[in-house]
Amino acid sequence: MAKRPMRDLRVLPEPQDPQDPRIPHDRHETPAAGADPRLRTLLLLRHIDQAWGSAFQESGFSDLYFSRLFTELWLRGDAALTKTDAYGLVKGVGLQTAIKYVRRAIEEGYLEERDHPSDGRSRLVRMTPRLRRQFEAFIEAIEAGVHTWMAAGRPVGDTLD
Repeated sequence: MAKRPMRDLRVLPEPQDPQDPRIPHDRHETPAAGADPRLRTLLLLRHIDQAWGSAFQESGFSDLYFSRLFTELWLRGDAALTKTDAYGLVKGVGLQTAIKYVRRAIEEGYLEERDHPSDGRSRLVRMTPRLRRQFEAFIEAIEAGVHTWMAAGRPVGDTLD
């Protein structure tokens, strides 16, 4: 049996058909009225992904694992949680990798670590003001995209039907 040559996945073309008017090619373009609602949902996900990359690419924290960790910490406000609980927020990886991600965020000044006031064996972590500012800039970028779509008369909520 002849071996089929493997394609170099790094040079695959953009998965867009330039002739297909249903697919917006400009990242600010909204889908045409009557477009498949799933397309609108996927374009919103693309926008969120681009906003995350823009907010965290330079810092090296653009991994999806950091997105989940930082989102969950932001939702807790100023409340700290144990490092062990923080490891559980890094989904889709093993414990050792989760520990590495949390440790890196602490070492690079994105998470603040302190002693647990009632349990000398554990440590607490929470977002630093630096991370909070950067994360809130990410949220604002998402909101700007959502408002753009809504101003075009196409509420994003329609995409979830």
